[in-house]
Amino acid sequence: MTNTNRQRITTIGNMLLEGPSSVIHKASGDWLKKDFRIILHQPKSGILTSYSIWSDDTWNKETDFLAPMIRVVAWDRKKDMEYLKQSKEIKFPEIDAVLGTIKSEKFKGLDEAFIQLQHKIVRHSGYIPFHISTERDAPLLNVEADKEFLHYALYFNNGGQTFELKSSGNFDQPLVVDLMDITTQLSESIQLIDPSPWKERYTGITKASLDDDGLDWDYQHRF
Repeated sequence: MTNTNRQRITTIGNMLLEGPSSVIHKASGDWLKKDFRIILHQPKSGILTSYSIWSDDTWNKETDFLAPMIRVVAWDRKKDMEYLKQSKEIKFPEIDAVLGTIKSEKFKGLDEAFIQLQHKIVRHSGYIPFHISTERDAPLLNVEADKEFLHYALYFNNGGQTFELKSSGNFDQPLVVDLMDITTQLSESIQLIDPSPWKERYTGITKASLDDDGLDWDYQHRF
């Protein structure tokens, strides 16, 4: 395994899990922004899964809004890392990505669950206040390592505010139960579509992104 190849695969995998700056409709140029994302990682399986909700953010329009979308990405990182340990080169991570609208019969229930989750996160995030660190200390999370547990990363943006949280918890903890419930609802609510009319745009503070609009991914090609 070369460090360069490992870094490349890790960078691309994490980038696709976190999602693009926008999802663009190729023909119209209209785009969607990310309102919500949750990344789940079960260390035992080695698979990371990202669920996100996207809504129309196109400028200078008051009608004909794009329908909200659900995006789901799964990365078998453990498989890729084991493959790399065998000194085999990998061009692209073991990624599955799908895009879809929200089923009409599921929309109301998903929307209500989404609102409830936000209230619970704000009130019961479990975030532990800390002092300015002088000895590299950190608070101990209430996680039992001998039981199944989950790492999670949350992102919410309501158009004017952003909230992010990364933490861990056992599967029997109330917040983790709520997170697993919302991912189940997202999976059941997605109406898969052909992603070929769409592309994802990734931007960052790099020379390349300053010279052009950034990196585009069309769900098919491997860069």
